[in-house]
Amino acid sequence: MGSEVMANPARKSIAASRIIGRILVYLCAAGFALSVVVVYQARSSPSRTPFGVGSFESDRYQYQANLETTFEPRPGFTGASDLSQPITYVTYDRWGARVDGPGSETADPVYLMTIGCSQAWGQGVSNSQTFTSVLGTRLRKTVGNFAVSGYGGVGSLLRLRQRIQLHPKVIVYAFWEDHFNRNVEPCSPTGSPVCLEMPTVEFDANNRPIVRLPRHPSRNLALTRKWYLEASGQTDKYRTFMTEFYWAGYSVWRSFETESRRRLGLIEAPSMDKKIAAANFVIDQMKAVAASIGAELIVVYIPDYLGSLIREAPENVRVRPEHRGGQFIDMTHRLQAMRQAGVILAIPGDGHMTEAVHQAIADEVVERLRRHNGEKAL
Repeated sequence: MGSEVMANPARKSIAASRIIGRILVYLCAAGFALSVVVVYQARSSPSRTPFGVGSFESDRYQYQANLETTFEPRPGFTGASDLSQPITYVTYDRWGARVDGPGSETADPVYLMTIGCSQAWGQGVSNSQTFTSVLGTRLRKTVGNFAVSGYGGVGSLLRLRQRIQLHPKVIVYAFWEDHFNRNVEPCSPTGSPVCLEMPTVEFDANNRPIVRLPRHPSRNLALTRKWYLEASGQTDKYRTFMTEFYWAGYSVWRSFETESRRRLGLIEAPSMDKKIAAANFVIDQMKAVAASIGAELIVVYIPDYLGSLIREAPENVRVRPEHRGGQFIDMTHRLQAMRQAGVILAIPGDGHMTEAVHQAIADEVVERLRRHNGEKAL
């Protein structure tokens, strides 16, 4: 009897050892298989970007980390952005606003401030050709271009809060259609395996929208820049076999992690209703910031003009600013008319707005300001 009792723990120990042994074998096999996949991908399908490294080298990198917006323009920077053609030459002043060239500074206070993404920032055109600068000339007022490439509505809102001390009288939010997506999708569409996490709108347990700030913005920005340097298809200056192996492994792991989270229901594609609710929340917050200093908010909606059909903004987005005491300008019909007249809307090979579209936006804003405030008020 005693020997049988003593034998039971021994049997259990042997059984447990066998289970642990099998688990270790499976883990080793899985690790070996994963290593084979990573090595194969590193050799047969290495991570590549079509861009050069010029814009990402330390002395020519135009961005710095920001705890709220992930990144922001580096104050005082002058250089060229060669991420698309034509190359865009850029200078930022002490506030990180885009200006015409070295020595130029945004006024303090400023009459009109623009927020938005690369469309308003002016990818592919000079700063003097952006609708912000055109408005300054037309209105004979001081202006500040605080748009940042890659931002969505949430980033634009946070940017506004960070620069509201300049006390603008008019705030122009350039609402590019893709902001519907950027407001709710945490990873910036850089093409990199790194999730460059951006601020977004999330909905709490009571379905109330809240701003979610990014985690580890400095680390993710540095890692994204590292990928652009080491994955450039134009030079192998920063590339070695180890960098190939690292990015192949990183990509495999990110794919596995994303798919696992999707299968577990931790990732859910936001519905269009949620995207609209997020956009309206952002606009409401912008209006509240504007109202706090007695400024006027003008939302300029820029529809996706790259396809054959240009769709106007959803009705429940168009009426929102008007109900909150702001202004909403939908550029859809103006762009449709320009296209029918043979005007080129997109910069060839780039896709951003041409100078003609910037001029058209300036026309619409000036007209709205004059109709709403009168000539003397301007």
